[in-house]
Amino acid sequence: MSDLRAEFTDAPQYDLLLCNPPQLAGPPALGVARPDRYAGPEGVDYYTALARLANTALKPAGRVALMQTSLSSFAAVRQ
Repeated sequence: MSDLRAEFTDAPQYDLLLCNPPQLAGPPALGVARPDRYAGPEGVDYYTALARLANTALKPAGRVALMQTSLSSFAAVRQ
């Protein structure tokens, strides 16, 4: 388990990153108070962080698997 906002300094080492990130849109204060539920103004902050993390934390043939349990932010995630 990792904090997506932490920096990865080690060489890539993972075959798979599995994530069910927070997806609710809300003001930054909510993201600080409830990072388990709110993911920035558009609800995609964790997806952006995961994309950066994947570049440094995955082996060359590694994969990212995302779970989305709410359809409320589906359109924003597709963009």
